[in-house]
Amino acid sequence: PTDSHPAPQPCDPDDLPRCPARSGHHLTVMLTVEHGEALPEWLGAAARLGKRVTEEHLPELLELGRTQPRLRELIAPVLGKRGQWLASHNPDWRYMAVAEDDWETGDRAARLSLLRQLRAYDPDRARELLISTWATEPHQERSAFLAAFEIGLGMADEPFLEQALDDSRKEVRQTAADLLAQLAGSRLCRRMRD
Repeated sequence: PTDSHPAPQPCDPDDLPRCPARSGHHLTVMLTVEHGEALPEWLGAAARLGKRVTEEHLPELLELGRTQPRLRELIAPVLGKRGQWLASHNPDWRYMAVAEDDWETGDRAARLSLLRQLRAYDPDRARELLISTWATEPHQERSAFLAAFEIGLGMADEPFLEQALDDSRKEVRQTAADLLAQLAGSRLCRRMRD
């Protein structure tokens, strides 16, 4: 049989570095159920270090996220662009595919999940989405959305976080200050040193 559909567009190159080979071996061991209780810790550490899993682990992780929804937020940051691309081509894994339409139409949980996923592999786009609706966001949402900036936090986020320091809600100001304190070169850190 032949397929008359055109071939899918290739995946963009990943800009997240791949996890080291030894870490990949540990992941393999955890995915075979041995020491699986350490998997959430491993995924969190890889995300904090800005690493992605190797390509051969993507199908297993995506399937694990399908069967264990509680792990999805930990899996998303380590998939990289290839993992997102792969998820978008398999109906069983579409739960992980980033659909920016969710930003306008989704409920709070869907929007927060989208923001966290985007922060993992395209923090600039995630920031643009939040800035586009920031003025109309309910106050109780702002702090939660801002907390997602911990994923992929960088100096490009500083101007927006500085603006958030002037928010009318204490929780939003505190979240922005906590994030800025993690950026050694931020104006907030310079003011504190001075």
